[in-house]
Amino acid sequence: MATTTSTKLDKRDLKTPDEFLSRGSKVAIYIAENATMVIGGTLVVLLSIAAGFGWVHQQGQREVEASGRLFAGEKLLGASDATSRMFGMAMPGQVTEDDKKKAIGLFEQVAVDFPGSAAGRRARLRAGDVHLELGENDAAIASYEQALAGAGSEETFYARNGIGHAFEAKKSWDDAAASYRKLVDDETQGMRDVATIDLGQALIRGGKAEEARTLLSAFAEKFPDSSLKDTADKELVKVGGPIATPTPAVEEPSIKVE
Repeated sequence: MATTTSTKLDKRDLKTPDEFLSRGSKVAIYIAENATMVIGGTLVVLLSIAAGFGWVHQQGQREVEASGRLFAGEKLLGASDATSRMFGMAMPGQVTEDDKKKAIGLFEQVAVDFPGSAAGRRARLRAGDVHLELGENDAAIASYEQALAGAGSEETFYARNGIGHAFEAKKSWDDAAASYRKLVDDETQGMRDVATIDLGQALIRGGKAEEARTLLSAFAEKFPDSSLKDTADKELVKVGGPIATPTPAVEEPSIKVE
């Protein structure tokens, strides 16, 4: 089954956006120093700009705080050797079930405290991942579905792919296929080849071999540059191989007998 890569924070997510503060301050200082020159609509425009920069700064600070709390949950889940040493994270083998449940709690609290934020959506996605690891499939589906509100293209792919995997874990093949199909049919998605493999596998496991065969037979033509063409071929073998292209009938020359 094709998998996706978890979205991890990196140190850039934890930087304070000081440029917003400095730009906002400059606008405020300019207005204060030039108050007698600013009249009518110009004053309104400048005040609007100042308010806008203040809002951006506030939103930036909100994302920083949310990302910091999200990172606290990530620390409980472990990381690679180098990252463990750098950030004091646990090693993957040291992560217990209790650690995972604590991480879920942290992620869910971030999502509640920072609704609509990018970090809040990431928190929902990561909570879904950990629920899935623990075999809590319905909870995973609920987390991924909540992450779809306001999600961008990549977040949408991650969430729907996770929903599909959770339904597969429940052996709900039709529901899994429906989730993958939404990605396959969405031409704005950049990883439709991955979703097509997932959909083909769900169809095969759900006993819909002919539908899977039709889907996967067109894989190479639809995704000529995909690195998953070999995977598609292997899945096709399970359902009897690719659909053969009909050979045009050749008209036999007629022989006229006198």
